[in-house]
Amino acid sequence: MDPRPLDVLQFERVAARLDIDAREVERVITEWMMRRPLKHLRLVRRRGLLQLLSHLAARNIRIGALSDYPVHEKLRALGVADYFSLGLCTTDREINAFKPHAKGFQYACEHWGIAPQEVLYVGDRPETDGVGAAAAGIRCVIVGRGGIGHSGGIDRAAVPAFGELRHAFIVSG
Repeated sequence: MDPRPLDVLQFERVAARLDIDAREVERVITEWMMRRPLKHLRLVRRRGLLQLLSHLAARNIRIGALSDYPVHEKLRALGVADYFSLGLCTTDREINAFKPHAKGFQYACEHWGIAPQEVLYVGDRPETDGVGAAAAGIRCVIVGRGGIGHSGGIDRAAVPAFGELRHAFIVSG
């Protein structure tokens, strides 16, 4: 595994394959994958997300986010940043490993001082979120993809929308 930072390496590898300058690759990817989509995120925010976050916040349940993309910009664009006490990106120097590697999940637990068994990770991709959480010993629920099943070598739970997650996994008080 290359020890160089992913936030640099991801552009250098693409540039080498295309035989172009890495700064140009970074400029194009930053513009078209990280900056331009932000203005559309609030429009595609999943149904029930705000209600679930409000429900968790009212019960003083800490909420964090782990993303392969710049997380703080993404949370602000979704209009949910105020609910999150932790935002981590897999390219952060302390993590430096894309999902499904367990390192980001493990780092979040260490940062919060909690055991993986105390965490429920909610994701939307079983092949990255489900596999990465399982590798770190964290329970995971996939939102929007089928029901309970087996995917990527792990058992997983799934719900069709955030509203069902609230009712299925959060104890009302």
